[in-house]
Amino acid sequence: MSRIFIVCGICVGICIGGIAYVRLILKKQQEKLRPHISYSKLLYLSKGCDNYKAQYGRWPTNIDQLRGYRPDLVEATKDAYGHDVIIIPYDPNHGYGELISYGRDGQPGGNNEYDLDIVIRYPSDSETNMGWNNQVGRQVELQTPPLFK
Repeated sequence: MSRIFIVCGICVGICIGGIAYVRLILKKQQEKLRPHISYSKLLYLSKGCDNYKAQYGRWPTNIDQLRGYRPDLVEATKDAYGHDVIIIPYDPNHGYGELISYGRDGQPGGNNEYDLDIVIRYPSDSETNMGWNNQVGRQVELQTPPLFK
């Protein structure tokens, strides 16, 4: 009888350990995806800025304008870490505005792939800005470790 309890206890321990291990692996995988998610959200917001300009004849100057503009943009105004996206208003001298995710730490700069800033430019249909945004996407891809290693 005591052997049955011991075997059952071992089986339960192995199951609990396996579940904990799987949860740890899934959490690591989710962390690796966050820069990609933030990048995608910023690209979506850049299109939202374009649409805002088309509707109102001016570029948005703060994130609250985008939140009030369209309900579908509200979720995209926070990066994958839950931080508000920073909007740098359109500057005609530069020919672009910027949308910024400061990464996991929520601070400018950063010293690892999760804390680095992601900066997307709008208008998104500008050839120069498309080149910039694509380059940022390649950097996000290169700085983030492969998903299943």
